[in-house]
Amino acid sequence: MLLAEEDQITRWVDDGLTVVKIGILSRRRGVAVSHRTLARFSVERCGAGRRTTTARVDDPVGAENSIQAIDQGILCGWSGRQDRYAWAIWTVQFPLACALTWVLG
Repeated sequence: MLLAEEDQITRWVDDGLTVVKIGILSRRRGVAVSHRTLARFSVERCGAGRRTTTARVDDPVGAENSIQAIDQGILCGWSGRQDRYAWAIWTVQFPLACALTWVLG
């Protein structure tokens, strides 16, 4: 049953559709199989589930810094005075070895 649809399922996999969506489209075409059977077939015969490779980037310590400014708005206190509150968050990237040396050292 799935062998007749192998070419179409392979095209859907190549288009980036999930196995759930492929199951929905297959049922519309009159092919009703369990999700697990379709998932196994898609992985073994159609190339679904292949992992993409990622590139590791080794930046020097502290190379990635970011600052987020958050405007909290205006708050009214008990005295009736209105104050504007804002936050600034500074995030620095540290390797785990530097963080452990700082904590344990």
